[in-house]
Amino acid sequence: MKPSEVSIRKESERLADEFLGNDRDNSIWPLLVDMFESGVAFRESYITTEDDQKESKITTLGGIDTVVITKEILEQGKSSNNGWNRKQIKALGDNQDVSGWMNRLIGKRVRPSAIQLFLNLKNAHIKKKNKKFL
Repeated sequence: MKPSEVSIRKESERLADEFLGNDRDNSIWPLLVDMFESGVAFRESYITTEDDQKESKITTLGGIDTVVITKEILEQGKSSNNGWNRKQIKALGDNQDVSGWMNRLIGKRVRPSAIQLFLNLKNAHIKKKNKKFL
């Protein structure tokens, strides 16, 4: 690698770290580095949730959309019993069994489909009572 290529690579890694909050374990980190290295630009847009009309910022980088997980998004997924289930947390890429999962998730970038799955799994862990017909 030429010295100029090394500096481009390091700058691409720095940008990817900044973009993902230094989360090199994130599955899209290597892809981001490659995209920044090739000069791919990104754009930002916003989506509004149906529940409370809050906006979430979607960042598109080289055709890949990402959303930053916020406390508000996590609160929207809270069940009627005031909790979350393991499948929801796993959908966002963490493990509920390990303490501190909420703090690890806030600020993490995921695809919008992961947020949608997280929200769709709300109340999935609550068993419905069987109704007896008389």
